[in-house]
Amino acid sequence: MITRRDLVVAFVAITYATTGTGDSGARIFAALMACLSLIGLVVAPLGAFNALRNERMERTLDLVTVTTLSPLRIVIGKLTAQAVKLATLFAALAPFVGMSFLLGGIDFPTILYSLASLFLWSLWACAAALFLSCISKSRAVSALIFGAMILFLFFLLGASGMGVYMIRSFAPGPRGFGPGLGTPFTRGAGSLLWSFASMVLVCGVTMVNLILLAENRLLLPTEDRSTALRIGFFAQFLLIIGMAVYPALTRIAQDHPVVGRTIQAVFARGKHLLMTFSGDLILRTHLRMNGSWHIYPAGARWKRPARDMRVLVCTEDACAVGFNIPVAELLSTREVDRHRQLQLLGPDLLGERFDREEAVRRIRARGRDPIAEVLLDQRVIAGMGNVFKSEILFLAGLDPFTPVAALTDADLERIVDIALEQLAANVMDRSQTSCGQRPRD
Repeated sequence: MITRRDLVVAFVAITYATTGTGDSGARIFAALMACLSLIGLVVAPLGAFNALRNERMERTLDLVTVTTLSPLRIVIGKLTAQAVKLATLFAALAPFVGMSFLLGGIDFPTILYSLASLFLWSLWACAAALFLSCISKSRAVSALIFGAMILFLFFLLGASGMGVYMIRSFAPGPRGFGPGLGTPFTRGAGSLLWSFASMVLVCGVTMVNLILLAENRLLLPTEDRSTALRIGFFAQFLLIIGMAVYPALTRIAQDHPVVGRTIQAVFARGKHLLMTFSGDLILRTHLRMNGSWHIYPAGARWKRPARDMRVLVCTEDACAVGFNIPVAELLSTREVDRHRQLQLLGPDLLGERFDREEAVRRIRARGRDPIAEVLLDQRVIAGMGNVFKSEILFLAGLDPFTPVAALTDADLERIVDIALEQLAANVMDRSQTSCGQRPRD
């Protein structure tokens, strides 16, 4: 049966689909995740809290415990009921999640990772709510805990900005920083598999402890199940130790010099500079607005103070010094191939396999956006910055605020050709130069 909510979501999806933007699917998916987050992390835990609290207040639970049902089975049964409700809700929204994938702007692994992660954390929140409902039999104290839960969730998802952070964490690309960011168990961009595995481990161990704590609160005073609790908290202690120690074991000399390696290649992917060393080690840097690389002869005096140095690469004859570089990480070849930010890049203007037709197609797909904004989007064309964007549009004789839809295919092809010419002319020249003449009006 189609509900009003389904019709509203479908209408919003169709509206985004007809705008011609290339990230409509990501926006639809972010909206769906916001709805699911509200239900899974707020509504479901509050429902679980009320379910067990009401039975305790009405003394129904005392009658149930007389039967063969143990307190552990009761808690697991309540949690399973919430899991079934959540699974039904997720299944109902599955067609619209699939629609977001078809609209583009988001890949299928990200969708699966985000949904599975949200479902897992929703179950964890329900387990925590069940434990809180077992703390006291007093109606006043129980009502106070319930009110505190509501205020905490409101603060967590609203006032603290955590809700926006959480929703953005499920969204891919520049608007979000979704899966693949890396976890304490991964270096660099990380992988979805390791990220999800670490999340399952953390949620699983802590969820078991919450269930055991809830069971312990429901047990009769004559019963003792402290051994299971001790084992659970010992496992949680080992997990915390592992999370603290494992990154140090897997880190590749982040705090110490890397000595004796050979620089095999230095190349760019868009605005990302990749420096390949022997032993399957790659340094990825991004200068953003304030970073810079300086090259000095060995022993020469630097033009910038040493406190601004972030990266230092030296050979016997010269040193490359990275000043104020905000993004610097050491990766393996496998991690570079799966790096989220690198995967999202559009055709590289300085790449050997630059696809001119694909670049024009990506620009055309952003029909309603100003051409200047589109050229800066690295998902459309990689490698162009603000200075070259202005120079290229000046040489093309185009207003930077002109919507892409108002430009002809010949205009877009001319923009791409000028961009290729401009960047190629400046690769080997330290000074920024413009080649060609602006067409006369």
